[in-house]
Amino acid sequence: MAKKIYVPGALVCSRNTKYEKGMGIILSVGQWPHSYDLDEKCYMVHWFEKPGHVDRWMWNNSLRVKGKFVCRQTINQIKILKPK
Repeated sequence: MAKKIYVPGALVCSRNTKYEKGMGIILSVGQWPHSYDLDEKCYMVHWFEKPGHVDRWMWNNSLRVKGKFVCRQTINQIKILKPK
């Protein structure tokens, strides 16, 4: 079985929901700006559907202000569906 690689352009879904709703695409890979763990990566994900771990207020506010929802996610919050 091939190892799943989290690269920009890969299709991901939210890992924290029961029915795996919340699909998005990885935009970029970086590190948390104020992280104590220097090896922890964060992924900028552009969500098309609301993930389960993002509350409704944050989702609606971001859509109203920016017109899209992009947020930082850790490897524990997303699961890869289809590599690029």
